[in-house]
Formats: sequence, C-alpha cells, structure tokens
Amino acid sequence: MKRFFVALSYLVLIFVLVIGLFVWLDYLELVSVRTWFAPLGNIIGKKDTVKVDKQAADVFYLENLRLGKERQSLALYEASLRQKEETLKEKEIAIKKNEESVIQREKALEEKEKTLNQRINMYEDKMRMIEQNAITLRNMPPNKAASILENYDDQLLIDTLRVTEVLAKKEGVVSVVPLWLSLLPPDRAAAVQRKMTIKPEN
Repeated sequence: MKRFFVALSYLVLIFVLVIGLFVWLDYLELVSVRTWFAPLGNIIGKKDTVKVDKQAADVFYLENLRLGKERQSLALYEASLRQKEETLKEKEIAIKKNEESVIQREKALEEKEKTLNQRINMYEDKMRMIEQNAITLRNMPPNKAASILENYDDQLLIDTLRVTEVLAKKEGVVSVVPLWLSLLPPDRAAAVQRKMTIKPEN
C-alpha cells in the first residue's frame, strides 16, 4: 500500500513537471499548448460560447430590426414628400392655366371695350356731322333743302329729320321737318314717315 502511494506521488509529480514544461515551452513560443488543448477547451466552454454568440446575434438582430424600421420610415417620408411635390406641381400647373385664362379674358374684354369705344366714337362723330348738316340745311331755303334731302338714302334722311326735330325742341322753335316732308315726293315722304314711326332697336 505504501508503495502504491509512493508511485502515485511520483506520477503526480511527473504530471506536474510535464505540465510545467509545456507551459514554459508555450511561454517561450517553442510549442503551442493552446492549440493542443483547444478541442478540450471548446468542449468545456461550448455552452458559454454559444450563449455569447446567441446574445451577440440577438443584439445584431435588434439593431437590424431598428435600422429596418428607420429605413421604412424614411421611405414613407420620402414617398410623402414626392406626393406633396407632385400635388404642388399640379396646383402650379392649374394656377398657370387659370392665369392664362384670366389674361385671355382680360384681352378679350379689352378688345371688346376698344371696339365698343370705336363704335361709340364713330356714332358720336356721325351724329355731330348729321347735326352740323341739319343746321346747315335749316338755314337754307326750304325748297333747296328739300332737293338736297331727296338725294339722301332713307336712313340718312331719317337721321337728319330726327336730329332737326331734337334741335328745334332744344332751341324752342318750330321744326321745319313737316315743311321739308311736304316738299318731297308724296311716295318718298310717306315711306319716310312710316319708317320714322318705327323706333330703332339699338
């Protein structure tokens, strides 16, 4: 029994010396003890390693999930901005069309106003000319005035007679229109009197 313990002590001593030798050789970088014992270390530390790797994977997963949500939010925000930009462009186009329509309407109104003013000026010029002519005819002998009026077309004759009546009423004198009509040919005088009873539409 004593010999057994002595032998066992020698074996332990030898094992310790061998371990010390390997550690010393590893320190001197003559051998790589860690490489030899790596499989044993992996077997012993497998559970912790897997746990660490799993924790790291969970962290990366959460980070990737967060980044994915941020990218999704950015994509939605960009889509919203594009939609707003398209809406603004559509409104801008509509405003430009409305401006063009308003400009065209203003031009059309200006043209109508210009045409109306021209017609009014022409009418006023015509009435001034007729009034001046009526004054000239009124100052002539009735027979001479009637011979001149006979050569007028019906419209000019009617306008001259009407202006002459207006001037007579304005001046408070007797109108010479009945006298002129009596000196015209009966058929012409009747046709003119009939047309004078018809009020102008405009």
